Amino acid sequence: MTDNKSNETTSRITTTSTVKTGLERLAQLYPHVSEDTPLPTKWNSKEKTSSLVLQQNNLVVTYKGQGKSHKDAASVRADHPIPPLTGIYYYEVKVLSKGRDGYMGIGLSTSEVNLNRLPGWDKGSYGYHGDDGRLFCSSGNGVAYGPTFTTGDYVGCCVNFIENSCFYTCNGYNIGTSFKDIPPEIYPTVGLQTPMEAIEANFGLSPFKFDIEKYMDEYREKTRRSILECTLKENELLHQTQLRRIVSTYLVHYGYCATAEQFNKNAESVYADELNSMRNRQLIQHLILEGRTTDAIEKTIELFPTLLNNKNLLFILKVRQFIEMVNRTESEIPLTSASSQPTKPLPANRSSSSVIKSNTSSRSRSNSPYASRTTSGAQPQHRNGTNSSSSRRSSANNNELPQETNATVSSVPSNNVVPNLMDIDDDLYGNNTATNGVTNNGTVPHSTNQIPNGHSLIDDDNNNNNIILDKNINSNGCSMKVGDGMECDGNGDLSHTMDMETTVTDAQKQDEQLLLKILQFGRELHTLKQQLSAEYGENPQNDKILQDAFSLLAYPEPKTSPLAHLLEPSQREAVSSVLNSAILEAHDMPRHPALEVLAGYLTECDKLMHKNNVPDCAYIELNKYLR
Repeated sequence: MTDNKSNETTSRITTTSTVKTGLERLAQLYPHVSEDTPLPTKWNSKEKTSSLVLQQNNLVVTYKGQGKSHKDAASVRADHPIPPLTGIYYYEVKVLSKGRDGYMGIGLSTSEVNLNRLPGWDKGSYGYHGDDGRLFCSSGNGVAYGPTFTTGDYVGCCVNFIENSCFYTCNGYNIGTSFKDIPPEIYPTVGLQTPMEAIEANFGLSPFKFDIEKYMDEYREKTRRSILECTLKENELLHQTQLRRIVSTYLVHYGYCATAEQFNKNAESVYADELNSMRNRQLIQHLILEGRTTDAIEKTIELFPTLLNNKNLLFILKVRQFIEMVNRTESEIPLTSASSQPTKPLPANRSSSSVIKSNTSSRSRSNSPYASRTTSGAQPQHRNGTNSSSSRRSSANNNELPQETNATVSSVPSNNVVPNLMDIDDDLYGNNTATNGVTNNGTVPHSTNQIPNGHSLIDDDNNNNNIILDKNINSNGCSMKVGDGMECDGNGDLSHTMDMETTVTDAQKQDEQLLLKILQFGRELHTLKQQLSAEYGENPQNDKILQDAFSLLAYPEPKTSPLAHLLEPSQREAVSSVLNSAILEAHDMPRHPALEVLAGYLTECDKLMHKNNVPDCAYIELNKYLR
């Protein structure tokens, strides 16, 4: 009992594996066929006469009739017509028994053909008969074709929809073309006439006796050669000129300068203006791809002064510029509202690290800039004894910032800057504020619009929660106010102030200055986005790319964050392409080269041919020519 169950299980597994392998085989033979146009897989039990019996998954057909005359003939059709998108279709039958007389016919028929006849005798029916080896094409009069077949023989039928023809095989050999002008919707069909005749069909789930794969490969290669060897006649020189122009403009469009010059060397005219334009665009694209977005913007303004009046284009470039700043590719971005001296270049050995990580890692005692809320009434004290909270309230009422007389701003570390740019107060910075918060005469500004040493007020318009970073001289050099009046020092300690001196290296100061530049640049970018929304309406795509860019600041190491892909050099290619297309359009040149447009037409044409079951596209692998 146990052995029987085990054998049944093994049999089911083997059958399932065979079916899976067979389906994979069909997919390889007919890659363009979809579920919308299924392949024949078995004989149709509803499309046969009562004299025929189907067995073994409707693959085996046996004649059980009287077989006294041709009126006792019986046929069966497959469950689906052959999809023209196969291009070339093949099925094969094995003769299990020739029966009494071997009056068997292997072939094709349309759905209207009478099933009480052998294939080939009626209109829309085609057959190769085993008793005499003759062909029958919609007629009772056959023509000599091939050998007779009997028990143990393999007979195959191949339909070539591209050439609209058919041929048969016998025991793996191609007998030759049999029929032409095959109708598009046609079914595999077999007919039997005398007792005990039996055949088994193979619709591709198992290997064939005939090497159909080799035949398909040969036809595929034949198609490829016909495309590559296509030439123009001498009286079609106009077309040659047009084709040369199409190739040349493609090379110019994408900046293949040397190739374009060489290509046009023997042409009647060299397109000098286009080559000059190409060199300029190539230079700008090169800057973008190197991550030098600032230089690219400056060069664009120099060469194409009005181009960046397009604020949408400017926004895309500025977002990329912001990302490069976070990536430390853009190390010196001048601020429009800054009047300080240029920042020293970052050390070469630090250029690949994150500015966010550099700032956060310098906090030796704080795990997060957002410390827990205070639960006591104690307030952090300044080293001169002044309460930081009351000092801020006082200065706010007097429209002045608190002033410290016993310390210089430049000596105070400011590692607790919260890079939150999702909503930014439009009045954050004044026009005279230096990048390090010190005015040109060395004094600390006294206006709330001139926040010293990179102070930042970040408003959340929806929740009315303000995060205020103020460089009051605490023991650690930083105090932070979170929410509605809640304060904590930079170490997250709400109960006492740590009296500790902090030494800030030059590299840390540079990191801090860069982070402050990023924050201010983000504010300007946010303002630009608001202007775009006001002029053109909300744009969810702009919102998304800006949010993703700003979100990089939420991670200590952006390069290992979920948004790390934004920092990859490949992300620059899309920006470069957009800018290149905009330059071309501004100079009345096509946004896309003609060759690319033609390739697009071909792709759409190929899709349309597939949709309409045009067999010619079955062996034209367009992607191999367009990649």
